[in-house]
Amino acid sequence: MVPAEKLQDRIAYPPRGLRSERAAAYVGLSETTFLRMVDEGTMPQPIRHGGVTVWDRLDLDAAFDGLKDGAQNTMHRILRERRDAKRTETPLPKDGKG
Repeated sequence: MVPAEKLQDRIAYPPRGLRSERAAAYVGLSETTFLRMVDEGTMPQPIRHGGVTVWDRLDLDAAFDGLKDGAQNTMHRILRERRDAKRTETPLPKDGKG
């Protein structure tokens, strides 16, 4: 049985969110190496929503650019700072008042 063609296989531009296998291929790595680099913090953490885990293609671009000569480009620095800030934010109570 041939699997049904997926919409993202027909579009002319790369999808913004990539599952681990495609995210790894996008940056030219095996999935195992890619996931190890995610664990080490070299590659960005995924976005998890509704039981789906994807990597933002733009975050992958920034992280990959940051691998050049060990330098971080401006976009990678901004994304890392944004991610770190989100990790330290205190969530608002359910009533929305803080």
